[in-house]
Amino acid sequence: MFQTLQQLRDSSLLTDLTLSTEDGQRHHAHSPVLAAVSSLVHQRLQERDEEMDKRRERRDIDMYIKTVISISLGPEVGCVGLAGVLEFAYTGTIAALNRETLAQIQTAATTLGVPRVLELCSEEEEKMKRGEKKRAEENKRSAEEQMKVSLQSIRQLWAERVGCDVELEVGGTSFHVHRVLLSASSDYFRGMFTSGMKESQQPCVALPFLEASELEALIDCSYSGSLPLCWGRVFEITCIAFQLQFQPALLLCLDFLEQEMDAHSCLDVASFAEAYGITELLEVANDFVLRHFQNVAATPKFQDLPVKKLRKYLKSNSLFVPSELVVFKAVVVWIEACPSQRLKFTKELVKNIHFPLMTFTEFSEVKTAKLWTECNMKHLYMTILEDFRSYHVTPWSLCRVYQPKDSLVLAL
Repeated sequence: MFQTLQQLRDSSLLTDLTLSTEDGQRHHAHSPVLAAVSSLVHQRLQERDEEMDKRRERRDIDMYIKTVISISLGPEVGCVGLAGVLEFAYTGTIAALNRETLAQIQTAATTLGVPRVLELCSEEEEKMKRGEKKRAEENKRSAEEQMKVSLQSIRQLWAERVGCDVELEVGGTSFHVHRVLLSASSDYFRGMFTSGMKESQQPCVALPFLEASELEALIDCSYSGSLPLCWGRVFEITCIAFQLQFQPALLLCLDFLEQEMDAHSCLDVASFAEAYGITELLEVANDFVLRHFQNVAATPKFQDLPVKKLRKYLKSNSLFVPSELVVFKAVVVWIEACPSQRLKFTKELVKNIHFPLMTFTEFSEVKTAKLWTECNMKHLYMTILEDFRSYHVTPWSLCRVYQPKDSLVLAL
């Protein structure tokens, strides 16, 4: 999130805050990001909101007007100190904080009201006195913690509607948000607000093609970094995240689909991944089906599997089962789910079952299957029986990974 915000700042996109030093230097930034660390900017942002509310009451503005907050700093604040505070706001650390820059950064932090930078300066000053240096991993951890605090502060701004400069309307529900936060989270909204579209000049944007609850979840993810998910809504939220290219939320959704996958959901995940062209997730889902085939075949979803996909699983050398009887029973269950439409695929499917690898006990269950009582199935059974008795089968056609029936553990 903050890396993208920094990129937007570097490109001067959606910046609405100008900080000027006495020597004429100007630094542009995003007001919500600075308000998350600076009490001065937070106050100015509230004042701007109050002024905008008054103008709306007087109906002075019908369209969105980008109002830039300009803050002129006194002679005590130099470019080095100001740059340090800005770096902290976007990264959670100050790379140039050292003995030479310490005083300037402290002065800028005091003027702008940035207590966390003052704390950072005090810690650094103590380390200088003791001759210590922070290790790289400590700096990284500290920066991540600071970014979490900053995101929580921005979330608080959102909760209080401070600095929210656009209203999204979905199905009669309105969401007041910060354009820059949406743009940092979503490629869709970044294009809408930065490429000259008419929506970039509107105070209210209607999104009739979305569901309010799903958009709310994505917006909340932008401001919190978390996304509560369950199987009852993950596919819908993932679809919207794809549609609007909400990258942080999309990554969380894909991680959920991969990590929480089970025998009841893996076929849905595979279908979803195939529909959206998510190759890596599709591979994980297909691998799960193959490794847990017996459990997957016992679920209602298995009976809805298209014949093309079932055939692909049966033909795979990675199909992981305790015996060929499991494969045969899965095929029978699938056929009996809709015999009028699927009996015609019997011969094609049983070709992928390695009957010679069965024991006599297992094959006796095949013999008693009701499937053979169907019309034209007796001849197929006789072919299978002959195959079972045969010793002239090419070895590579009998490859199958079997689950061990027993495990022996030796402890020394």
